[in-house]
Amino acid sequence: MAFSVPKQTEVRLQTSKAQASWNENLATVAFGLWLMAGVFIDGFAHSNLRNTIENFFTPWHAILYSGFTVTALWVVWMVFRRLRQGWTGLNAIPVGYELGLIGATVFGLGGVGDMIWHTVFGIEVGIDALLSPTHLMLYLGATLLITSPLRAIWHNSSATPTFKAFLPALLAVFATFSFTTFMNMHLWGLVNVPDSSERFSQLANYGGLIAYLASRLSDAGILFSNVVIMGTAFLLLRRWRTPVGTFTLILGLNTLAMFAMFGNGGYLPQVLFATLAGIIMDAMVFTMKPSLSKVLEFRVFAIIAPIAVWGLHFLALAVNGGVGISRELWTGITVMTTLCSVALSVLVVPPAIPNQVSPE
Repeated sequence: MAFSVPKQTEVRLQTSKAQASWNENLATVAFGLWLMAGVFIDGFAHSNLRNTIENFFTPWHAILYSGFTVTALWVVWMVFRRLRQGWTGLNAIPVGYELGLIGATVFGLGGVGDMIWHTVFGIEVGIDALLSPTHLMLYLGATLLITSPLRAIWHNSSATPTFKAFLPALLAVFATFSFTTFMNMHLWGLVNVPDSSERFSQLANYGGLIAYLASRLSDAGILFSNVVIMGTAFLLLRRWRTPVGTFTLILGLNTLAMFAMFGNGGYLPQVLFATLAGIIMDAMVFTMKPSLSKVLEFRVFAIIAPIAVWGLHFLALAVNGGVGISRELWTGITVMTTLCSVALSVLVVPPAIPNQVSPE
C-alpha cells in the first residue's frame, strides 16, 4: 500500500522545514558521546600505550569510528523517515541538522584520509598528531555533526528551558567543548599548568631557558583556555538562562575526562575544584540571571567566573603539592583572565548605541 498524505498536509510539508524531536536530539548526542569516548580512549592509548600502536587498525579506532558510523547513520535515517512522511528536498532535513550532514561527510573523508596518511607516513606522536591535516578534518566533521542538537534547540527553545529540555543541547556543548580541549591538550590550562612535581622540577633544572619556556606556555595556555571557557559561557547566556548544573557538568566532567586520558590518577583536587568553579558559575546564573537585557549582571559574571575557575585551579595545585610558577605569574595570570573575560563580554554584549541626532 502506497504511503499518502492529505493535500493540505502535503503543501505544508513542501513549504516548511522538518523539526527534530527531543528524543531524536537526545539520541543524536548519545551516539555522539560514543564517538567522543572513542576520541578520548584513542588519546589515552597514544599517551600511555605508545609502544603498542603500530598501524591504523586498533581497538580504540574501532570505538571511535563505530561511534561516528552510528551517529551518521542515525542522522541519515532521520532525514529518510521524513522523506517517507512526505517532506520534500532539503525540507526533509531537520532544522539544525544541515551542517551535521556536511560534518558527517567531512568526517568520513577525513577517516579515509587518516587511514591513508597513517599507512604512508606512519603514526604521529605528540603535537604532530593533533595538527595532522586529517585529524583536523575529523575534528571539524565531528564538531559539525555533534552540534546538530544544539542548533536544533537554539531555533526551537524557550529562553528559560528546564534541565530536561536543555539536556540534548547541554550534552552537545559538552562534547564539542571536550573535542576542543582534546585537540588543544598541549595548551589546556586546567591540566597543563606546571605544578611543583618532580617532573617540572627536573625540567627547571635543565636551565633557565626551559623554565622560561614553561612559564610562557603556562601563561599562553591559561589565556587560551580562558577564552574557550568564557566564550562557551557567553554564547549560552546570550541565548538562554542556562539551567542549574550546566557549567558544573561541562567543567567537572571535562576536567575528569582530560586527566583520565593522560592516566593521571593523583589529580582529584583539580577535578573537584574545577567542578566547584562550575557550581559557582551556575549559582551566579541562577541568582543574577545575566542576559542581553541585564548587561551589568553579564559584566559581573564576566569578572567573577574566571577568578573562580583559575583561582580555584591554583588553589588545587597548592593543595596537591604546590604551584610550580612564581607568585607574581599565577596571580597576574588570574587578573589577566578577568580583564580578557570582560573585554570578550563587551564584544559579545556591546553597549547600546545611542540615538544619533541627524545634522540639520
